[in-house]
Amino acid sequence: LKSGGTFTFSWDHYLARVVNEQDGKIFFEKSYNIEEPTIRHDWNHTGHDIQSMQAKPSTWFQLLQNAGFEVNAFYEVEAHPKGEEHVFSNTYSKSRAGVIPFSILIQAKKP
Repeated sequence: LKSGGTFTFSWDHYLARVVNEQDGKIFFEKSYNIEEPTIRHDWNHTGHDIQSMQAKPSTWFQLLQNAGFEVNAFYEVEAHPKGEEHVFSNTYSKSRAGVIPFSILIQAKKP
């Protein structure tokens, strides 16, 4: 990225990977402090498994800063569960989408 350029990054919110839902109750299924890869089987019904690294927002900040970026905006995006089921309904049911952020959005600038 050229000096003065802006980088915008969005990813699933980390909370979606550590909380679960059962009988209408939301609970922590895993420790918030342990970052590990997530394997999604039959991703988007393609017949392929994918592995992605899920990281806390603070980890994304540190990675961007270590790469020489200045973080100048951060948003935790809420879903609006009143409409149709989201395409990733296995991850974001209406009840989960109503209580945890859906994704993060970070904007950073290269000095």
